[in-house]
Amino acid sequence: MASGDLKDKLTTLSYLTFNFFAVTSIVLANKQVLTLHIPVQTLTILHFIVTEAFLLICLKFNVFKMPENAKMTPLLWTVVIAKVFANTTSQYSLMWNSVGVYQLAKQGQVPVVLLLEYFLLKRNVSTQRLVLLFFLICSVIYATIADVHFNFAGSVAAVLNLFLAALEMVCLSMAQQQGEKLGSMAVMHMTLPWAIGLTGCLIPVMEASQVVEVFSQEFTVPLAGMLFVSCLCAFFVNWSTALVTGKASALTYVLLGQFKTIMILVMGIIFFDGMPTFKTICGGGVALCFLTAYSIVTMQEQEADSEQAAQQAAATPKEEPQGGSKKEDAV
Repeated sequence: MASGDLKDKLTTLSYLTFNFFAVTSIVLANKQVLTLHIPVQTLTILHFIVTEAFLLICLKFNVFKMPENAKMTPLLWTVVIAKVFANTTSQYSLMWNSVGVYQLAKQGQVPVVLLLEYFLLKRNVSTQRLVLLFFLICSVIYATIADVHFNFAGSVAAVLNLFLAALEMVCLSMAQQQGEKLGSMAVMHMTLPWAIGLTGCLIPVMEASQVVEVFSQEFTVPLAGMLFVSCLCAFFVNWSTALVTGKASALTYVLLGQFKTIMILVMGIIFFDGMPTFKTICGGGVALCFLTAYSIVTMQEQEADSEQAAQQAAATPKEEPQGGSKKEDAV
């Protein structure tokens, strides 16, 4: 393996690890904050504002630079709209559902992302990997059965979040890797001010009375501390998500979600609903096995593709000035 390829893989792995800890932290932090009856849209806009504040600080100290003539495009506007409503429906799903249902709904992101990447990016997945994905999802669903409590409002929020989050991931990946080719922080800095404005327009419509009640109460140190921790986690989630989607595909990101699902489900049951059940342990263990098998198969296919590309390059003859030599078929 070339040193450049190894460096890229290690960088991607570090981004995935960073995102795993960030998402795990914010789920548990938000579950605590929402018990204090903080309105969902208010919490979302606080997350956006704090994230943008950190970005402005980073820009001030040249942690990242904005490209010249950077402007909003239809792809970035799609990211803004999907981000706002994905965050909103995610918060409602977490508030109205058990942790198991919240994560169960996210399993549907895998087929949705597969379809979006197929139609938008022309990416195909081999039959072997599709079979492994199917059994992986089934294993995670089996693990979540013990912690599933359905209600209509929560189910609607979870399904909407499924499609919006998948759309955001695919468009965010496209903006960084294909179209605009922007850096992770640059994308965030361009889209977040508009996301803050859109979320601010939703607050008077959806939760004006709740906001008045929240800000009329006394802000104690524990309440302010929990809000700050939640907002800090949101910054790390937004940043790490942009890093992952900029380095890898949206499918890679949602597959990381399978691992996060198992870990978050276990912590959710321990901290909120009691001890893990046999189904959680068994389903989670099997899911990790299928996830490992999927990773191995993916790496094998990538190596085979690289070897095939090298063989094709070696078998393709150099063009002669008069074009007199006979071309050989590529292997």
